[in-house]
Amino acid sequence: MEQFLTEDVKVKLSDVEGVGERIKRRLIDFFGSEEEALNAILEGRIAEIGNVPGIGIGKAYTIVRRARELVEGVRWDEVLKTEGIKRIYEDTLKLIQEYAQTDYAKHKLRLLWPYPASKIEKALERLRAFSEAKNMIEGSDDAAINRVLSALRRVRPLRKGELKGKIKGRAVITRDEDEYKRLKDAGVDRYCTTFLISEGERLIDYAEGYDLVIYVGEGVDEYAENLVTAPRKWSVEDVVPEAAIWFYSANYDVINAVCELSSVISLLPEVESLKDLVEKLDRNTLDRVRELLSYITEKGEVAEGVNQELDRYRVALRGLNEAVAEVEAWVNEEIRGRLAESEARLRGEQIIRILEEASSSAFEAGRLRSYLPPEVNDVIFSTINEAEKKFYQSLGLSEKEVLWLEGLFPDEPALPVSMNPRKISELETWLRRQQALRSYRVLREVARELSGYRRKVEEAIYTALEFDLYFAVGCFARDYELNTPRIV
Repeated sequence: MEQFLTEDVKVKLSDVEGVGERIKRRLIDFFGSEEEALNAILEGRIAEIGNVPGIGIGKAYTIVRRARELVEGVRWDEVLKTEGIKRIYEDTLKLIQEYAQTDYAKHKLRLLWPYPASKIEKALERLRAFSEAKNMIEGSDDAAINRVLSALRRVRPLRKGELKGKIKGRAVITRDEDEYKRLKDAGVDRYCTTFLISEGERLIDYAEGYDLVIYVGEGVDEYAENLVTAPRKWSVEDVVPEAAIWFYSANYDVINAVCELSSVISLLPEVESLKDLVEKLDRNTLDRVRELLSYITEKGEVAEGVNQELDRYRVALRGLNEAVAEVEAWVNEEIRGRLAESEARLRGEQIIRILEEASSSAFEAGRLRSYLPPEVNDVIFSTINEAEKKFYQSLGLSEKEVLWLEGLFPDEPALPVSMNPRKISELETWLRRQQALRSYRVLREVARELSGYRRKVEEAIYTALEFDLYFAVGCFARDYELNTPRIV
């Protein structure tokens, strides 16, 4: 990676043409300090600088170019004295840019203007790197080259930022004021509702209002199936794993592309000048990152097939309304059909009396059943029992796990049969909680590991962008059959 930081020339951000107070403040806010911002500029990290709000790739290139001219004491057009030479340079540059797969490399190529004789060592260093890039391309088969190009096409600068909005249905609770302050300082309250409760308040009362409640602190003597206790030495990943996973979901395809690049790059011939770049594409790390990425989606959710129980509850929740409609239609049609085939008979006045009392709001529970022949009651309630089993089966639920849910169908015979809306709502809440709990557990484990890889992943993406530049020059040199010149 070509850099131009020199020890004998000291510059400040304000020395760089085009960096006014507004841009300077944005750079410092983004990189954390003036020193880090200046390092990014002097190292030519255009992709990172382009991520600064209000700058973009084009402006980043201009800032880096002007800083480079300042530090090296060489303007981009110092060697390009005539308009004809400048046109040749521009035309050649455009040809090389066509080989670059990323906007980053296209812009970075414009920093490679000719050096004057006073910078011969730098010119030779660049020449060695590009000659070896050509040798690498010539020593690679077409399949490997195409895989590299395919991966590079998907690489782009990182999207930065943080999880937006609060996570629906989750609350974090503590009784400890120090823990509450830690939660606020860590920004947990930006991601989910956070409570400091008194000793007299019950956790289970809060748990009733949320899909998932995470308790931070000691001394939990209450139980609710949607209540989880955070580790004593908790991190943000333990409480809001989505905050760590957001970076990976926001850059999902890019990171996968870099992981693919790290695996295929090992098939290319080794060259000394690009050794540092290749080493930063740490294959062992990126292979593990790719495996962890397979557990989540681009939306930051748990992928299908990772946890069977989670999948089961998700499918049940998605299909709940449809299952209710289908089972209600089935049970009513089945009861009518079976009663039509039944030998039970009622006198006309009995039917009228039953219908009149059934339609009355003052109808007493249990009386209707007493008017019907036993075989009619048997038909109705045996069919309802079948419908209940059919309902749970359609949702992939066992009857054992929903024993708590009573009164799903009415106790009194009536047509049409309708399922109890309040019980359906209770079932929906229960399914959401089962889904939230299992999703949280998977995301927590993934986030704990991925958070430790973030710096290496960021470095790998910037390295891939830089690698695109050298790969483009190598492909260009091969296709145009260029050879290393002899300098005398």
